[in-house]
Amino acid sequence: MLRELRIRNFAVIESVTVAFGPGLNVLTGETGAGKSMLIDAILLVRGARAQTDVIRTDAETATVEAIFDVETRGPVANVLDEAGLTLEDGQLVVRRELARGGRHRAFVNDSAVTVALLERLGDYLVEVHGQHEHQRLLDPARQLELLDRFADAEDLRERVASLVGKYRAARDAVERTRAAARDRAQREDLLRFQLSELDGARLRPGEEDELRQERRRAQHAERLLAGLVEAAALLVDDEASAAARVHRAARLLTDLGRLDPAFTGPVEALDAAAVQVDEALARVRALRDAVSLDPGRLEAIDERLDVLTRLRRKYGDTEAVMLAFRDEVAAELDRVARHEEILAAQERLLAELQAELAEAAGALSDRRRAAGERLGPQAERELRALGMERAVFRIALECCVLEEVSPRGLDRAEFRLSTNPGEELRPLARVASGGELSSHRSSRRSRRAVRCSV
Repeated sequence: MLRELRIRNFAVIESVTVAFGPGLNVLTGETGAGKSMLIDAILLVRGARAQTDVIRTDAETATVEAIFDVETRGPVANVLDEAGLTLEDGQLVVRRELARGGRHRAFVNDSAVTVALLERLGDYLVEVHGQHEHQRLLDPARQLELLDRFADAEDLRERVASLVGKYRAARDAVERTRAAARDRAQREDLLRFQLSELDGARLRPGEEDELRQERRRAQHAERLLAGLVEAAALLVDDEASAAARVHRAARLLTDLGRLDPAFTGPVEALDAAAVQVDEALARVRALRDAVSLDPGRLEAIDERLDVLTRLRRKYGDTEAVMLAFRDEVAAELDRVARHEEILAAQERLLAELQAELAEAAGALSDRRRAAGERLGPQAERELRALGMERAVFRIALECCVLEEVSPRGLDRAEFRLSTNPGEELRPLARVASGGELSSHRSSRRSRRAVRCSV
C-alpha cells in the first residue's frame, strides 16, 4: 500500500507531501492544479524514464519519494532479496533524484539501485490505469498473461519461452543441413579442387617477396656479378687491397713500437679493422655466389610468380591469407564429408529439445487449466459482489499442436461471459459493455491483490 508521497521541485510542484489512508483515496482539483503531476511522480518511482524537463524551472534538482507498506514475505521481499537488499518493519522507501546535468539516481531504502530494479518492484507496488485501460482485457494474449499471473506460472512460462527459442534454432539447423545435402556433391567437388590447388602450390609465407628480390638480381646478374668481383678484389685480392694495406700498417706500427711503445696504440684499432674487412669480404663473396647467370632460373622465377599471382586473385592477397583460406576449405570439406554424422547429432538434439519442450509446455497447460477452473467461480463471486448476480464467467483454453508452439506455450486463452440467465457463454469482447469490463477488471484486481498479498 502507498502510504506517503513526497515531491520537491517536480514540474509545477515546489514541495508537497501527500499521505494516503486505507481504502479509497480521491484527489480532486481544478484543471492545471497538478493532479496529473502526482501520477507522473508515482510513475517515476515505479521506474519510468526520467526527463530533465520535469525539473522545476528555478531548481537544479528534483526529488520524488514514495513510502510503501509491504509484507516482509512476498514478491516484493523476494525481488529485494535477489538484489541483496533487506526489508525491515515492512516499510519500503523508493526515491528518484533528477539533476539537470543528467546524473539521475535511484534509491531503495537509501541504497543506490538501478531503474530496472524499480521497474520490477513497480509491477508489485503500483498499477496505473487510464480511462481506456479496461479494453486490454479484450486481447487474448493479455487474457493468457493474466491467467498465468493468477496461476503463478510466470517462471514456467519463461522456461517454455526459452525452450521454444532453443527448439526453433535446432530445427532451423536441421533444415539447413538437410537443404545443404541437395548440392553437397557439387560443393564437395569444388572444395576438393580448391584444396588440391592450394596444397599443390606448396605455399610459404614471404615467398613472393623473396622471388621478386631474386628476380631483380637475375635481371641484372652480369652487372651485379662484375661489381661484386671488383669489390672482393679491392678488399683482398692484391697488394693494393684494403686487407693488405691494413695488415701492412699494423706490422709497421708493431715494429715501431719496439722503439717507442706509444706507436703500438693504433695497432688494436687496425686489428679490429682487419676483422671487419674479413667479415665484409665474406658477405660480398656470399652475394657473389648467390647471383646466377642461368637464364633458366629467371624463367622459373617468372613461372612461379605467375602461379602465385593467379592464386592470389582467387584466394587472398598474401600467402598467409591463402593458407588461412586453405585451412577453412579443409575444415568445411571435413564437415561435408561428415554430413550424415552432423545431421544425426542435430536431429538427436532436436528430439531432446522437443521432448523437453513438450513436457514443459504440457505442465504449463495443466497449470493453466487448473487455475482456470479456480478463477471462474472466484470471478463470479466478485461479480456478484459488484451487482452482477447472474453472471457466469469461464476461461476457455484452446491447445495447438507442438509444431505450432509459441513462446507463450501451446494455449490460447479466451475469457467468456454470460451476464443474464439463459444466455450462452460468449467471448468477453462480444458481450461485455464498458461498465461490465470495468466491473470485471475490478474483480480481477481484487483477486490479484489477494494472491500477491500486496
